[in-house]
Amino acid sequence: MKKIVSLLLVLMLVLSLGVGCTTDQPADEPDQEQNQDADQEQDQDADQEPAKAEFSITVNGTEFTNENAKDLEFVTVTINKKDKDDNLKPGQWQGYRIKDILEAAGVEEYTSVKVAAADEFSVDLTKDVVDAETTLLGFIKDGEALSEDESPRLTVEGEGSSVWIKGVASIETK
Repeated sequence: MKKIVSLLLVLMLVLSLGVGCTTDQPADEPDQEQNQDADQEQDQDADQEPAKAEFSITVNGTEFTNENAKDLEFVTVTINKKDKDDNLKPGQWQGYRIKDILEAAGVEEYTSVKVAAADEFSVDLTKDVVDAETTLLGFIKDGEALSEDESPRLTVEGEGSSVWIKGVASIETK
């Protein structure tokens, strides 16, 4: 009889420990403390500045680097690029506006801009195109940093690959 009573007491103790250690919250929902931690991490991410790339180009023959751009706004914009079938494909780009780079380089007046890659492929842009909010030296596309040979990349709203120059090396104003 003592064995049965002892066995029942042990069984009741195990059951009470198992029930007493559970919560009313379902197992698949994170607890309130975890939710607060996740909210704090998201707030910290929103407060952090996006990663900025190192680069070196010339503007009217003078070197312009990421150090010269440190006070410029590193923007995030959606830009539509024309594909080979003339369809517009949106992408989220991060970089510096060409007009801001020119201003930081001390350029005040111009009517057009020649943007060239290291291989000397170039494109001429009108002042109106350069002044657009979506004409950038892009470094990040859809959250992914461009490869070294593609960065920085000229982005121009509504234009195709023949204008979107990879590996921009120089900007010259006319």
